[in-house]
Amino acid sequence: MATDRDDAQLVKEVLAGSQEAFGELVARYKDAAFGVAFHRLGDFEEARDAAQETFVKAFRNLGKLRRPEAFANWLYRIAEGTATDAARRRRGELSLEAVGEPAAPSPPDEIAGQVREALATLPDKTRVAVILHYVDGYSHAEVAQFLGTTEGAVKTRVSRGKARLREEMAEMVEERLKRESAVFLFEAESVEGHLVTGQTDAKSAAAVRKRLTDRGYRVISVKRDWRTQEDQEADVEESMRRFGHVIIEQGLKDGATVIRIALPRGGGDRSVTVSYLIEAVWHEVMAVPTYVWEPLKMRLADMAGVELREEAIRQRGRIRFEFEGTEREFGAVFGRRVMRLELRK
Repeated sequence: MATDRDDAQLVKEVLAGSQEAFGELVARYKDAAFGVAFHRLGDFEEARDAAQETFVKAFRNLGKLRRPEAFANWLYRIAEGTATDAARRRRGELSLEAVGEPAAPSPPDEIAGQVREALATLPDKTRVAVILHYVDGYSHAEVAQFLGTTEGAVKTRVSRGKARLREEMAEMVEERLKRESAVFLFEAESVEGHLVTGQTDAKSAAAVRKRLTDRGYRVISVKRDWRTQEDQEADVEESMRRFGHVIIEQGLKDGATVIRIALPRGGGDRSVTVSYLIEAVWHEVMAVPTYVWEPLKMRLADMAGVELREEAIRQRGRIRFEFEGTEREFGAVFGRRVMRLELRK
């Protein structure tokens, strides 16, 4: 914004007939007008149109400005009103379109969508301050002048907004990585001859093979299973029907006295592991993706008649299960990271 002449001087020159002075005001505040419009509309193209309309209105009404030194805040109010009117018109057009043929959707702009989603999480006053400072590059003092508030207030809003924006962007990145992470299906054989099958999250098939080999398994097959977030969600219910009983049934077939289901401790492979205690020796027999953990826990808790409570570290219940015509009972212990099912004689 900084030039040799202040706003008041430029306004006086415009009123005296200087087109060049108005051009300087446009250059000084065009990014600010665009930022305010984007804050309201969330669309780059619409924001550019609204910013242009803002300056047309400002030029036509400049003679009504009583205090030329307050031009910045006066322009802000025009920009805010113009963008709000554009948003109302857009809502009306969408309502009319809904009666007739639907409008063809524009090609999605992935980055723009991420920016909109992140900025939409910020409170109203914080969002416009962040856009003007963080996106358009104005100083705290310039933003304060434009918004008609104090520099201290702007500093606080920008600081809080930047922190929250970073958090939201980080969450989007994390979600994207989770959605696109690979799921590998594998079959292996343990030293004792037990068939080990399951699926696990990993960076590559080689990582899955190495993990299994390091644990003494003979790898039979590893293949990549491409799954989107939607696929995972659709798979959960089927997984619950399968894991809720198969884990126990298979454990009984293999002669397990304890079945242990545990979240990873962190780092490396991110799968939930299922292990059996057979004749005083632990055998890892299955791995399932971490997205199955919560519904699996709820499924087993329901079988055990336990109402899970977040504040409780360990909760106990019993699971009765019929296997080969005989009813067997497991004592179930539910923890934050480990579920333990112990066969009762």
